[in-house]
Amino acid sequence: MVISRREILSPNGKRSAAAGFTLLEALVTLAIAGVLIFMVVMLQSEMFRFDRDFRLNLMTHPELQAVLVRVRRDVLDADSYEHSPTSLILAGRDQQKRPIRIVYDFSEDSRARRLVFNASDEQLSLWMARGVPKLRVTTYPLPDGEVAVRLRGFDRNGDLTVDQVVEPRGHP
Repeated sequence: MVISRREILSPNGKRSAAAGFTLLEALVTLAIAGVLIFMVVMLQSEMFRFDRDFRLNLMTHPELQAVLVRVRRDVLDADSYEHSPTSLILAGRDQQKRPIRIVYDFSEDSRARRLVFNASDEQLSLWMARGVPKLRVTTYPLPDGEVAVRLRGFDRNGDLTVDQVVEPRGHP
């Protein structure tokens, strides 16, 4: 005698037609799995869309990252600063506590220059980064009344690609 799938022996040794899943149970399980898969696919597509829309990946643009790191370090260490839309001038001190002036020049598109001058206006160093977005300097008012430096970068289409705010550190 051949036993079909529906006729499975129950624990008491009798054949039972109730073992297994009904069609309704299988459909509900498939529907729940389908909803979960749909949610995962939607989240994944949203992540890809965000990644595509994010215009600049700092890890693939080391020149820009180097500019931002240097500006942040110099602004934090500066005693005072002044700016125009295309330049940032910082007054500070070198390792030997001598006064220096650091000038960031963003006047040329896709270039950033960092010049360091001593107290007698002799140029001590020049550093240049190429392939960076058009950088502009403004101020950014903070809630505590202080004013921070805001560095914004724009691509060729004029879209914002970088927006960094650096608050100068208070010096004693």
